[in-house]
Amino acid sequence: MTRKPRPAPRRHLRLVWPLATEAHGQVVLLGTLIGVIATVIAICFISCLIAGRVAHFFGTAANLVVTRLLGVLLASLAVQYVVDGGRAILRQ
Repeated sequence: MTRKPRPAPRRHLRLVWPLATEAHGQVVLLGTLIGVIATVIAICFISCLIAGRVAHFFGTAANLVVTRLLGVLLASLAVQYVVDGGRAILRQ
């Protein structure tokens, strides 16, 4: 009887997963992990709050440039996900 390999954690959990497994049963490590996650959430929340002011400060031209750059970045990430998925299917 062959054993199926255990699925790897999702991509966005690859950084948190080792910390969470090491923190099992250790209050200080678990508290640190929760603190780091809370800090990242707070930074994201604050950046969303001030996004309108920053966009107004830079003006229309800079916003268009940033929008196009982020669009190219998003498209390249989408292509990379499709390529990774294709490779995973071909390996099976």
